[in-house]
Parts: sequence; structure tokens; C-alpha cells
Amino acid sequence: MFTSLSARYKEIDEYWDRENQYIKDSGIYTPEEVEQILANHEEIRRNQREEASAKFNEEVQRFRDERAQHILDMGGVGYIDPDDLEFDEDMGGYDSDDSYDYEMLRAMREERDAYDDFIASLDMMD
Repeated sequence: MFTSLSARYKEIDEYWDRENQYIKDSGIYTPEEVEQILANHEEIRRNQREEASAKFNEEVQRFRDERAQHILDMGGVGYIDPDDLEFDEDMGGYDSDDSYDYEMLRAMREERDAYDDFIASLDMMD
């Protein structure tokens, strides 16, 4: 499991906010030194956030790759029943805002329904 990006950003920001507050409150630096130190801290903060974002995106991609491999190992996506989507929605099993499963099952159901409509239209031509 990986740490959410917002949680990592919060951790970085809290650390640098404390550091900046210490520099401001310490009284051992001149105003010019404080300004320079804070600017350096902001650059470091920005770099750490960029690194956290890159790492998070790598972890998400690795998760997707592992999931795709798992699906292939299980014999492809055909083992998932698109009707499960309706059942799980009724039971509150999917978070439709950010669930990869939800989107995959929804797309499979739409594809199946389109195919059923196509077959029905062929039957009507007879």
C-alpha cells in the first residue's frame, strides 16, 4: 500500500512550516538572512513535493501494471461479470469517484450492452 500524495504533501509542508517558524522566531538571523533561508527552504519544499509526486505516480503505475498482470494471469478480464457492477452499486461496494474496478466494470457493461443492441438489430432485419 502506498501513502496518498496529499498525505505526503502535508508531511512535507508541516516540516518546512515548523522549520520556517523556527528561523523567524530564533532571533539569531538578520532579516536579510531570514529572507534568504526561507527562500532556500521554499526551493527545497518545492523539490521534495515534485519528488513525492513522481514517486507517487510511479507507485500508481506499478500498481496498475501488477493489476493488469494479475488479470492476465487469471485468464483475462472475461472472468469479471459486468452485472457485478449493479449488485455492488446496490450494496454500496464501489466508490464511483476513484474506483478503477468501477470504471472497468462500467465500460465492460456498456460494451456488452452495445453488442446486445447490435445483435438485436440484426435479428430485427430478418
